[in-house]
Amino acid sequence: MPRYEMTFEAPGPGRWTQDDGHIPVPMTRFLAGYFDAVAAAGITSTLTEWGDFIQMKRATVNGFSYMQETLVGVPLGSPDAPSVDQPEVRQRIERQFAVHHDKMW
Repeated sequence: MPRYEMTFEAPGPGRWTQDDGHIPVPMTRFLAGYFDAVAAAGITSTLTEWGDFIQMKRATVNGFSYMQETLVGVPLGSPDAPSVDQPEVRQRIERQFAVHHDKMW
């Protein structure tokens, strides 16, 4: 019989998927605290820089890394598409045009 019982609860509302492609085994508490903050910041800045409509959140539960992908400008769990009426969506569209026009790759 185990010494303690582990419970796995979602890190927050919405759909979360385990990131076993990057972190296939449980992380230590030290690494988890560092990894979630740094990975989320890096992914967010890269997606914003390229004008992508995806935003990502990261969290760790019992050492396992989870991620949640949502669309910019869409409330969590909503089936709606992003609206060009929202400033952040317009900024991402403008950024996509700039990336392709300037051939930033």
